[in-house]
Amino acid sequence: MRQKKAVSHPLSAISLALLLVGCEHRKPIAVRGDLGPAVEVVEGSKRRPDQPKGPLVDEKEPDDDVAHAQPMTPGSGIRGTMALPKTVKGNPAGDEDVFSWMQAGTPRDMGGFDYARVELTGVPGLDLQLEVLDGDGKRLVLANDGGPGEYEVIPNVGVDPARTYYVRVREVGAPKGDADHPYELTVATWNASANDEREPNDDPTRATPIKLTSGTSGDASGFFGRKRDEDWLALPLAGVPTKDGRATLRLEFAPPEGVTPSLKVMGAGAREIVAEARGAKNDELRLRNVGVDASVAAVNLALRAVEGRSGEARWVLRVGIEPPLDGAEREPNNDVAHATPMALVNGTAQLAGFLWPGDADVYRVTGAPPDALLGFDVDGVEKVDLKVERIGADGKAWTRADDVGVGQGELLPPARAAEGLVRVSARARDTAFDAPYRLTVTMVQPAPDDEREPNDGPATATQWLPGSPTMHGRLAPRGDEDWYSFTATGAAAGAHFGGPMPASVKIVDEGRRVVPPGTPLTAGKRYFVVIKAANDKATNPREPYTVTLGP
Repeated sequence: MRQKKAVSHPLSAISLALLLVGCEHRKPIAVRGDLGPAVEVVEGSKRRPDQPKGPLVDEKEPDDDVAHAQPMTPGSGIRGTMALPKTVKGNPAGDEDVFSWMQAGTPRDMGGFDYARVELTGVPGLDLQLEVLDGDGKRLVLANDGGPGEYEVIPNVGVDPARTYYVRVREVGAPKGDADHPYELTVATWNASANDEREPNDDPTRATPIKLTSGTSGDASGFFGRKRDEDWLALPLAGVPTKDGRATLRLEFAPPEGVTPSLKVMGAGAREIVAEARGAKNDELRLRNVGVDASVAAVNLALRAVEGRSGEARWVLRVGIEPPLDGAEREPNNDVAHATPMALVNGTAQLAGFLWPGDADVYRVTGAPPDALLGFDVDGVEKVDLKVERIGADGKAWTRADDVGVGQGELLPPARAAEGLVRVSARARDTAFDAPYRLTVTMVQPAPDDEREPNDGPATATQWLPGSPTMHGRLAPRGDEDWYSFTATGAAAGAHFGGPMPASVKIVDEGRRVVPPGTPLTAGKRYFVVIKAANDKATNPREPYTVTLGP
């Protein structure tokens, strides 16, 4: 928050303006993708920076409620003071100053409205609160982000022409008052553009509609006018292209500099989160292939400043309705309940997927017999560090591949199908938007002497094939440990490893005690062969090893 300095804020050059001013020049920013021309960000608040300062009119008491509000004269501002507290029913009561103005113009059809920007300079030692009220005295917007002595601003409250509005100034907390140091109150107004948000819109009931062009694209812009501000938009779905009763969204959200953004796509009634992304400071959020139920009148989009606020810059959101992509995931699919099905055809299946910050895609393989093994291979995406995990019905991972770096693929070697669930994700800030990843699942009928994953402990150990001197497996992903169980015949036994990389191999008893090589084993007792890569970072999911049990 900026500290208050006398007449230092850029808009303090406009002491008051009930002025319908024109738009500033717009500054384009580049946005990748194919949603049309580059996004245009309107810097500032569409005011003329050279607007001359109007006169300041002194506050006149009493003006402590709507009934006694002091009218504001177009072209001038207010210089007021917080009177010293007075005692009401034995308790100190602070001063309240209320001012009114009638928005210029005539009523408009088709939802047109104006913007009002309200600013209040600070008073040393006082924590002031700024409010805009509608004609009935009901609060529209409140600002109290600054501390004692700091200025407050409401950058873009929506107002209708030919209607009366009020501004209220009062202290927060225990009142102090200061009759010697005045504040300055200013209001500037201008015509809102067709794609501007209308504040207040901090809940779904007051969401600003997004106007689509030809039913396929649209944009919106606005300000995060206070800390943790949340702006709700409504996207109408009547007439948009659909398939199987669903519309597919593409979203590009550019936040103002200094803001940590989040974006949610909400389902019918704003009850279910269809898709959600959260970036780091200054991150652009881009979502693709987001499927929504087209039978509802509209879906809601919630934009939030997790940290920071707009200052003089706007956020910009671009929306596209695009054809569903064949061979791609179906969002939402970030949990087991919404997993995208992957139906095996001739033992394999393949789908493409997109990722945004914080996203995860869950898939469920269908058509695999219980004794089959499934292997998963995800292709690399430039600048993305992918991770692929086998998960259970509870969503918890029981094995994962996160072995290689940015831009490279990951592979989970064949393992028991179980529920056939797999999850693909990436680092928190990575985005696979312009180019998707590609996930391939392959069903393998295991050979009798192959390991059966998971086999990372005594309870899940692969049973050694009776009569076979060797078994085969893969040490993958990193940190993998393979266990094989066998029943001793009474002779001494040793385990020998042969594979594509160095590994340790040992025999342990049921108490996990290591049996030294050449030691006779107790007949009929259960023992285990344990194999682990010599280096915790070593892995080879493609080339199998051989382990031999012998003298």
